[in-house]
Amino acid sequence: MNKIYHITVLALSLCLVGCGSGSSSDSGSGSGSENAANNDPCNTVLAFNDTNFNYYTTANNTLAPSNNTELELMPDDLLSVGSAVFLKPAMTPPYSIEFEYTIFDDDGESNVPSSFNSADGIVVMLAKDETPYDSIDPPFGGARGYHPGDGYGVHFSIYETRYMSITDGAGDPLAYLEDFSPNVYPHGEWRKVKVTVRSDSIVVDYADNTGFLTYNGTLVQTYDRVGIGAGTGGADGQHKIRNVKVCSL
Repeated sequence: MNKIYHITVLALSLCLVGCGSGSSSDSGSGSGSENAANNDPCNTVLAFNDTNFNYYTTANNTLAPSNNTELELMPDDLLSVGSAVFLKPAMTPPYSIEFEYTIFDDDGESNVPSSFNSADGIVVMLAKDETPYDSIDPPFGGARGYHPGDGYGVHFSIYETRYMSITDGAGDPLAYLEDFSPNVYPHGEWRKVKVTVRSDSIVVDYADNTGFLTYNGTLVQTYDRVGIGAGTGGADGQHKIRNVKVCSL
């Protein structure tokens, strides 16, 4: 039986209408109040609570936020874990989702040949069917919490060949990037990512790079759920996200 964990903390508003075209994030953990003062609803950091998100994880893990805008998807040294969080409101193109992530593995220092020690990374799930998560655990390992069959995934893979990719629901790559900087595995540092979704494109802005990875093609929009997943298998790593912002464009 799938395990669903709900977290109740201070609620912040979700930007769905009347948003500006831009979205940004600072390097701090973010409380939401500072962003609200900017008078830009698209600049509001979402709280991890029952109003904004649904939570799913395998039984060997517990989703618990470090603070109300930061979520540990899984701790370090925990094997064969799948986890996922989904925005409760439906999202249809055009929209963007922006957040920061960090991955840390105590065996994964970049100065040793340790790419097999750290796993498996994070995925942003787009145009997804959330229904299977109600009865089936999020898949662990290289699936990174992504149930196959529909939607699209923006993957940040840290096992063996570390890469970023955009895939369809079957896992087939639509865009792929292996050699890039900053590294997809940050070893405890925070990386900022923004994914912009339109009816004919998915664009990933990584750090300060505009259009870092792009897929151009008509998107299948059978479903309208947006989420973030993570997974480990025989190797491990702490996976955390913070400062999530979404915006209808």
